[in-house]
Amino acid sequence: HEFLEWAKDNYELVLLTFVKLDYSPLQAELQQKKVDGSGLRKYFSEIIVTTKSKADEAKKYLDRAGKAGESFSYIDDEFAHVAEMKKANPNAHCIRLDRGGKMTGIPMVTEGYSAHSEIIVRSLSEAKNILS
Repeated sequence: HEFLEWAKDNYELVLLTFVKLDYSPLQAELQQKKVDGSGLRKYFSEIIVTTKSKADEAKKYLDRAGKAGESFSYIDDEFAHVAEMKKANPNAHCIRLDRGGKMTGIPMVTEGYSAHSEIIVRSLSEAKNILS
């Protein structure tokens, strides 16, 4: 939680979490309970649980908060979510948290997105160094 304490003092934090209803129709509710039980809620100004696109939810949040078009930092451990976020929100500074996968240095590319537009870190300490 050291990273979250630091980040909360320096940024407005929004937790954007994706759930698949394939697992259970109650998955979104269970995710909220998981967040509450983890003690993470105190770090975030808003928590958004979505069954749809994280990128679309980010756009909606930015519009609602009066920050449409502003740059923001986005951290995720899923390449697909990072690629989607960058494609839909060009002003997103994306940091992908590699949770132990071996980094090959080979750029991964999806349509309209290059891995060169993201930063890859292996820990939240590394992310903090980049954001500082």
